[in-house]
Amino acid sequence: MSRRQCAPDGPVRAALRDRRPSGQEGASLVAVVIFLPVLLLVAGLVTDVGLLFVSRHLAYHAAELGALAGAQDVDLDQLAVGKVVLVEATARADAADFARRNLAASFPRLDLARSLQVEATVYNASSLVPVRHRLTGRILTDPTVSVDITLNVPLYFLVSLRREAAVHVRADASVRTKSSN
Repeated sequence: MSRRQCAPDGPVRAALRDRRPSGQEGASLVAVVIFLPVLLLVAGLVTDVGLLFVSRHLAYHAAELGALAGAQDVDLDQLAVGKVVLVEATARADAADFARRNLAASFPRLDLARSLQVEATVYNASSLVPVRHRLTGRILTDPTVSVDITLNVPLYFLVSLRREAAVHVRADASVRTKSSN
């Protein structure tokens, strides 16, 4: 018997169609209605947590670049006499400016004036006069620039639970001489 001669509703199809248990016609619809909101909530959670991880990564790199920029502001007059000292005002301003500009490039649509706090601190420490880092308590023996960034990242899917989440990062950069290695 060729394919054209088969009836569209043959005995095999009729037997398979009749094997469906009675009373379960809408069970898959109920499962979809129950699990769809859960699936959407999990997808939103994954998206927002991923955004927070990426934001923390970008903020940390901005803090590192800011600290490195500030650590380059060495007082050349003091360096000529053999002392490594940072120009505090310039180092602090350069560190904060580099961090802000880097974050502005990373988050072009974010209102950084409202959601960003950058604090740069300069420690002119030396091996003769060590200084304690005010936030970490670490003893510093080299001139160090510390950049602290707090960035409020808006959440897109979990807005009903929380509008935004704060990401806080810190990075330090020190100026070391060859003899202090």
